[in-house]
Amino acid sequence: MMRDMVSASDADAVTAFERDGAAVVRGAIEPGWIAAMRDAIADAMNDTGAAFTTRNGFYNGFLHWRRNPVFRDFLLDSALPDIAQRFLRARHVNFFYDQLIVKQPGLPSATPWHLDSTYFPTREGKVLSIWIPFDHASPTSGAVTYFKGSHRWVHERGRVSVEAFVRDLPEPGSEIEGHEFLAWTLEPGDVLIHDVDTLHGAPATGPTAQRRALATRWTDQDVRYDPRADDFFHMGRNSGLPIPEIALETGAALTSELFPIAWPKRKPDTIKA
Repeated sequence: MMRDMVSASDADAVTAFERDGAAVVRGAIEPGWIAAMRDAIADAMNDTGAAFTTRNGFYNGFLHWRRNPVFRDFLLDSALPDIAQRFLRARHVNFFYDQLIVKQPGLPSATPWHLDSTYFPTREGKVLSIWIPFDHASPTSGAVTYFKGSHRWVHERGRVSVEAFVRDLPEPGSEIEGHEFLAWTLEPGDVLIHDVDTLHGAPATGPTAQRRALATRWTDQDVRYDPRADDFFHMGRNSGLPIPEIALETGAALTSELFPIAWPKRKPDTIKA
């Protein structure tokens, strides 16, 4: 039986990621996992006890891995931890959290430009995002678009300057002079990798395209817990979502029951037949 794995040929993708802030890995996820996760996504969207919001055909759910065993197995037993380890160049990798994003056909609004790192209760180390589509996605139907090289801007310009720049941008899909963008047409099984300081967004979906995707976040061994009043976990709880408290002291390594070690893996890679 074949194994989910990242091949040696993906070294070029790691180089592109470190240079540009984002990269694509083709065929990273086995078809069996895609089929299993499509069913699990339908179940998750019917889970009224989950942490989620929904508005105008846009479903935004969090931490499904804690409630749905298929999500958990996919995140910890597929190729994803191996991919995270290679792109982070880490000695060990923790799983941070999952975000299920489902846009229905003709969604009237784009996903605004943003930096993932703005919302994280972390400092030091490296944090990685892996975006997994479960439907065909293109730059005109909801695939993520990136400002090429923008992962260096926070260090070079300062976070306040970058976030001020973001506030003045038109929505994704608009022409912006003086910048180069990265966007790919994706099929189920492909994944996008990006640095959490890479500026990105997504245009409105096309008139006939549903887009189901899972955004997953991963940390290396050097990341430390640094809670803030405006981080994702605090804001989620304050808005009434069932987001668990984080049982860590400020400055602690980001390893706990909520943030499990994902690599080295708990068992060999598995394939969904």
